[in-house]
Amino acid sequence: MTPESIVSEPTLDTWENRRRMAYICLVALLVVIQEAIILSILLPAESMTAIMPVITTSLFVLASVISAYMGLATLNDADFWTKKKE
Repeated sequence: MTPESIVSEPTLDTWENRRRMAYICLVALLVVIQEAIILSILLPAESMTAIMPVITTSLFVLASVISAYMGLATLNDADFWTKKKE
């Protein structure tokens, strides 16, 4: 097995799946924000203080997945992977 056969160019299907994953994370991010707003209205402040670390971590993870997709898509559009350094 040669190294060229192991490393392959990302295909359109790969980017389609990554895009789908980023959109799902975006929808989940919006749902988490909406639920946090609703919970802050319905629950007392003590309960919200206990829930905030979970909400913050969820928002950070979802935003990281979206940012990673955007960054890698930008590098792919700029032909970063195939550009030869002189």
